[in-house]
Parts: sequence; structure tokens; C-alpha cells
Amino acid sequence: QASILKTGAGEQILTGAVNIAGSSSGFVDIYEGTLTFNPDSADTQSIEYLTNTDDSDAGTTPILKLDNTSAGTGEILEIGLSNVSSAKTFNGNIALSGANSAHKIKIGTTDYTDEQIITGTITSGNNAMTLVKDGAGQLTLHGNSASSMGAGITVDDGTLIIGDGSDAG
Repeated sequence: QASILKTGAGEQILTGAVNIAGSSSGFVDIYEGTLTFNPDSADTQSIEYLTNTDDSDAGTTPILKLDNTSAGTGEILEIGLSNVSSAKTFNGNIALSGANSAHKIKIGTTDYTDEQIITGTITSGNNAMTLVKDGAGQLTLHGNSASSMGAGITVDDGTLIIGDGSDAG
């Protein structure tokens, strides 16, 4: 099973079908720069989990970009979490872009100890874009996105936790 390691300050765009879910080694690690998921409407882009290596040397915050230009209102990224034994954390930002308002992330597992945690902010190219949480699993968002994302978050299925329980979360 393969993994994706994104290095370098630039942007790497993944189009077409991507399927590295189903194995504990099928993860995406964004060390620095931007990794964009931009599937066609008929394609699935599935990963086991999202993480990032300590990027203190890089001096920048890694970015996961969800581009729905080709996907329409369909799913952009599916995070399986079916072969992990603990929560997985991505200490980076999410950027929403594209021609459609809904940006769908599906979390597959129902074992809530195997959640996907994202600690950065969510930004959108305009205030009409939304993040849609789908799938039976749990997504936890810790970043402060109040001023960078105007249209909000929709939960179609599963559990969404916002904040880390502190005054700053």
C-alpha cells in the first residue's frame, strides 16, 4: 500500500481516482506547501488518514486544499480510518476552492477513538463556500475559522466536534 508525502513549498494537485485507504500505511503526510484534492465527478479520492510531519524547519503551515471544480457537489475526499488504532491529527489549514459551494469530506469509521483531527483554520475563496461533513465517523476541528469562512459547516452524517474544550478552541 502506498502513502503520499508532500514536500516543497509549492502546490501539488491530485486529479482522477486516488485510493490509498484500507491499510494503516495509506496515509497522506503534508510536510509543507499545498496538496490539492480535485477529483472528477466520477472519481473517488480515498485515503486512510491525514497527518503532517513536524514542519518547524519549513517555517510554513501545510495546507490541504479541497477543490470541487470538477467534482461538482459530490464528495471530494474520503478518510477511511478503518485500519488505525488512535486519532490522527493534521496540524495544518484547509482551503476551500472551486466553482461549487459544497466541499464534502467523508469520514468512514464509526470507532470514535479513531477520529480525524484538524487543528488549523478553514478558509474559502468566497463567503458562499461550505464544508460538508459526511460519513458515520468523527471529525474534530480545532482551528479558529470564524473570520475566514463565511457560509459555515453542514453535517450530513456522523459526528462533528468543534473546538478543543479550552477557551481558545
